[in-house]
Amino acid sequence: MKPDPQLHISQNIPSLVDLGNNFLRSKQYASAGHAYAGLLELLVTRYTRAGSASPPIAEQSPDTHQEVIDLGTFSPRLEGWTLTTVYRAEPLLEGCDDIQQQVPTTNVSAVLRGSDGAAPIYLDSSKKRQLSWVLAHIGWTNVAEVRVLYAQHQIMEGTGTTLALDSSKPLHQALTLHPRNSWALAHLGETYRGLGNSWPGNTFSLLVPEHRTRDYVIALLYLRLATNANPRNYWAHAHYGAAVVNVRAFAGVAHVPSEGTCLVALLEQLFPGEPLDNAYNLLTTDAKDSLIVAQQLTGNFYPWAQVYYAATLIFEGLVAPPSV
Repeated sequence: MKPDPQLHISQNIPSLVDLGNNFLRSKQYASAGHAYAGLLELLVTRYTRAGSASPPIAEQSPDTHQEVIDLGTFSPRLEGWTLTTVYRAEPLLEGCDDIQQQVPTTNVSAVLRGSDGAAPIYLDSSKKRQLSWVLAHIGWTNVAEVRVLYAQHQIMEGTGTTLALDSSKPLHQALTLHPRNSWALAHLGETYRGLGNSWPGNTFSLLVPEHRTRDYVIALLYLRLATNANPRNYWAHAHYGAAVVNVRAFAGVAHVPSEGTCLVALLEQLFPGEPLDNAYNLLTTDAKDSLIVAQQLTGNFYPWAQVYYAATLIFEGLVAPPSV
């Protein structure tokens, strides 16, 4: 993504933030991405001038990993600059070990390093939060562009899915810097919800939900983390409810599909001791409550959330026992 040179006229951080956000709200994703890339340049420049006296990055232990992010992939003006973080890979859901998250190691600073031999810049918590915000917004504009590109195809198998996941990497990187970034958590969850909506299932049947269910479960996990990090994130509440509706619509209305092992693991974690079918219904109630919160936080004017709220009532009616 090459930034528009005109965007570099502004050297004011709030102006670039407002510019990017305005483009994002109007769904001009490429322009929003250019503005955020310009903001990233400006922040790195300021960090470089200010320097840092933070302690050096800790040595890696056997269970940690080091990720080096080439900032030049976001802006040609940042070629030669890298951002290094150290993290530990942990399961996002117990019982489903193939779904993992990057957890930053304790007391380890992120490090900016230039290729010109200058001393590395160790980032304090404030700078990490700033970079997390920018990387999350760059990541979401990338994902949104991919979704627009593939919308006409409806199904994102093959290269579409790979491209969407590659585009979401800055969202993961944002969370490595700031794990409780509710905005990044919510939009990463929405990325996986979009992938789930795009799977046709096996043998071209919507009723065989292996890939779809896995993506929905990942979406639910990240969206729950988002609402835990910020209980007033109405967008996360709404999309959590929508993800549950999607699970029931595409993976099984009345009964938990036997193929959805990760879904079963999630239900057992959320509702321990409950029979699976009852836990499935409790998940719908949880979604309904979350959608109510989303509407309350927006003054009961959130038509998108109201549609999914109505869907939860339909599902409750479908599994309700017949009246005597």
